Amino acid sequence: MTSANALIYASAVLASPAVLGATGTVSIGGNTVAVVYGFAATATDLALGMDLDTTTYTVTATRVEVANAPTAGTCAVTYGPSTALGVAPSYTTATAGC
Repeated sequence: MTSANALIYASAVLASPAVLGATGTVSIGGNTVAVVYGFAATATDLALGMDLDTTTYTVTATRVEVANAPTAGTCAVTYGPSTALGVAPSYTTATAGC
């Protein structure tokens, strides 16, 4: 996820003009990805940059979960978008049910 977001950020920096404000969009792999301060705005947007298999993963605005995890909801990454320019997004993992 971090690497995909780095690619999204690079696209935002290289856009003309740069897309580093509180809102914007960039194109990644033919997908329009919403960005905040250059990073993916939501986990859904981040997933567009990762080209996830939707039969393996369930994606919501804030989480990417393993769809067939033994314990639903406890095998996931919760995504927290950037809150300001220069502030990286957060990733919180839950692995108890993997």
